[in-house]
This record gives sequence, C-alpha cells and structure tokens, in this order.
Amino acid sequence: MALFALFLVLLALPTESSTAAAQRPALRVLTREPLAVRGTGFRPAEKVRLTALGGIKRRVGQTTADQRGTFKASFRLGADRTSNLVVAAVGSLGSRAHVAVRSRGSGPPPRK
Repeated sequence: MALFALFLVLLALPTESSTAAAQRPALRVLTREPLAVRGTGFRPAEKVRLTALGGIKRRVGQTTADQRGTFKASFRLGADRTSNLVVAAVGSLGSRAHVAVRSRGSGPPPRK
C-alpha cells in the first residue's frame, strides 16, 4: 500500500510549465484484461514507458507514439477484477500522464 501511495505522489508532481502544448498528454483505459490503454497528446515519435499497477501486480512496457502523438498498448496484468488500477506513462521527451480506475468492488466494507 505504501508503494502505491508513493507512486501516486510521484505522479502528482508538476512536470510541465504553464506554457504547455494545447493538448496535454492523457491516458484512457480501454479494457482491463488484457489491460489496454490509449495515450494522446504525447510528442510525435516519443518513446513512452508504461507502468501499470493492479492490486499487488506490476507490469512495465514500452511503446512509441505515432506522428500525431497517440499510441495504443496492451499487456496482461493478471490483476483480479476487484483490484484498482493505476497506469502511468512517461515519455522520453518529458510528456507524462496517468489514469486511475477504481474497481466496482473496492471501497469501504458495508456497515453491519
């Protein structure tokens, strides 16, 4: 849990100036298993390192944005359906984005 919290804190650090490009980098989860994400707003031909956390599972992958600054990537995370997901994308030219998906089954336990 502490690793997960540290990961979220690092993602929240400011990385771009206020004169950032019109379209900011963004990630969207397309499917959970296999985990598929779509990135937009990255720099053309930028190499992007993806890190996904689901429960206690962690996977790292790499892809390259196309000339429009978009990409799609997928990999098997193996997290169960009750796990929250966090995916971070860090580009070689400074672009950064992350997305968190809360599972339907997560949250506080029901009251008795």
